[in-house]
Amino acid sequence: MKLSKVLSEKQGSGEVYTIGSDSTLKEAAKLFCKYHIGALLVKDKDRYIGIITERDVIRMCCYESEFYNIKVTELMTEGVIYCKDDDTLDYALRVMGTHNIRHIPIIQNKEIVGVVSVGDILKELYEEDEIVLHDIADLTGITVRNKVY
Repeated sequence: MKLSKVLSEKQGSGEVYTIGSDSTLKEAAKLFCKYHIGALLVKDKDRYIGIITERDVIRMCCYESEFYNIKVTELMTEGVIYCKDDDTLDYALRVMGTHNIRHIPIIQNKEIVGVVSVGDILKELYEEDEIVLHDIADLTGITVRNKVY
């Protein structure tokens, strides 16, 4: 399965949430809450320069009492690791595991078209496996539970 399918089925598909390089962690936290997202791409003018995640902000809360005034550029991960929309889910998981990241931007025709998380990918893999299990059950006459308890 390709990342383009995950992106198309994701709520808010096609949205690329960004934050300006001069913004603070408080502004980032507000965007995380407002859009129910876990990562923001950091832009300087028209160029993506990094990514900041909820975890980054939470970690800073533990070390800095005035964390909300810190600029996102002081905490972001510089450079953007990405996958292409026609990459497989397995490939994306390997890239994310190699770089120890949970969110990855997706590129189509040299443009970022969205961001997927490990959770987005695992959900899609689970749903794909569930469909296969039901197909096998139909062929064999076995009853399969479709809910995880």
